Amino acid sequence: SVELGTASSAGENTSYRNEAEAKEILMLLKDVLRDTLSSDDDFTSPMSIGVVTPYSSQVALIKSLMAADPELRSVAMESSATIEVRSVDGYQGRERDLIIFSA
Repeated sequence: SVELGTASSAGENTSYRNEAEAKEILMLLKDVLRDTLSSDDDFTSPMSIGVVTPYSSQVALIKSLMAADPELRSVAMESSATIEVRSVDGYQGRERDLIIFSA
């Protein structure tokens, strides 16, 4: 089940963040990376993963949660997939095998 999060602003910053959604993104990333490791088919395994959000505070939150999660770091090191978290503006003109959008 997905927990509904509430958008909150980060201090005086007007950018929004949603911690419940950020945690769901981490769980999804771990699932995708585990699937990548267990897959024998290189064509179904994403080699590059992008997480895109319109809010800079959400980018910072997701990155900090990723850095603080030892399980995600371990699975990411074993996997050949790369993960990039950026704002919508930061992704203009870029491509990834898998894109996860966080609002």
